Amino acid sequence: MSQTAGGSWQCWTCGNTHLRARTPAAAEVECPHCRLPAVPGTPGWYRCSSCRWEIDEESQQVYADLVARLGADPDRFFADVQARTAHLRALEPAWT
Repeated sequence: MSQTAGGSWQCWTCGNTHLRARTPAAAEVECPHCRLPAVPGTPGWYRCSSCRWEIDEESQQVYADLVARLGADPDRFFADVQARTAHLRALEPAWT
């Protein structure tokens, strides 16, 4: 059990509050492996009810943004990834 921002208690396993009211998870949070909706876990985290997958809210937002960019314009997305990869490799020290 964990205490929610509103002061009620929520079960980590099922997502129910102490009043038996289910706390809604964000609709876009789903397990990428099982494709099931994620349930709120410890504060700031979501987890799959079927497997061991879990993600924090900040990482979920990054993932959602990347998926949205990929879906909107795949060619531009991969060009950006290629440019970013080249930039990061240029910053690496030369290993001799």
